[in-house]
Amino acid sequence: MSQTLADLGTAEIAELTVTEGEATLRNVLQCRSGVYLPAQAETCKMKKERPKRGSHAPGTFFYYNNWDFNAAGGIFTRLDGRKIFNAFQEDIASPLGMEDIQEDHHALENKDGQYLFPSYMFRMSARDRARFGLLYLREGNWNGREVVPREFIWETLKPVSTVRTDPDSAMLSSGKSYSTLWWIGEGGWLWGENVGGMPISARGVAGNFIGVIPSKDLVVVHANDKADGDNIDPGGEWNDLFSLICGAHKEG
Repeated sequence: MSQTLADLGTAEIAELTVTEGEATLRNVLQCRSGVYLPAQAETCKMKKERPKRGSHAPGTFFYYNNWDFNAAGGIFTRLDGRKIFNAFQEDIASPLGMEDIQEDHHALENKDGQYLFPSYMFRMSARDRARFGLLYLREGNWNGREVVPREFIWETLKPVSTVRTDPDSAMLSSGKSYSTLWWIGEGGWLWGENVGGMPISARGVAGNFIGVIPSKDLVVVHANDKADGDNIDPGGEWNDLFSLICGAHKEG
């Protein structure tokens, strides 16, 4: 995690600067690399909010972006020697008994070779996503087997970046932070509901979400039936449904 992009020999179509090369893999996974380059499958919001290149040193500024995600996938593939989807199948999906993971459920995009790193788009059913959430709820253990080291999960779920509340989005509520590929609900907040403890959530393209709520021993999944689609925000409707789920859980 402490190896730098330079250590890892990470290149780009637009050559990385010396400063950019000092970003660690940990910085990349936390969206704090300081590398501000166009990326495959980035959203309009990412393009709009992309800082000026060289404006922030690695590790000093949070910017949620696909360059970091795509670079992380590319680095993994080179270091591990397997395609990332094959590795996921062998190391995660098979031990968890995922039922719907197939090669054609993954979209690997690199249109016209414009970008060095492709985007790694996972298409997962709701029940398989729920299994992944449960793996984290159980701190990496699945039926007595350590699938992901508990220490790694603890390390990667420590809040790192505080994210400013956006009053125009019903999806954001107070206490929202980002860790290492997971959103953290500090103060117990998740989707407008105070569920206690420190819930976490994964928020994918097209409104596909996983919520992990240790205080309630609960995993909640929101699924969009579009395999690919615009990055939608279910907003108030999802918040209302989530509130009902939490209420039913309390009554139960």
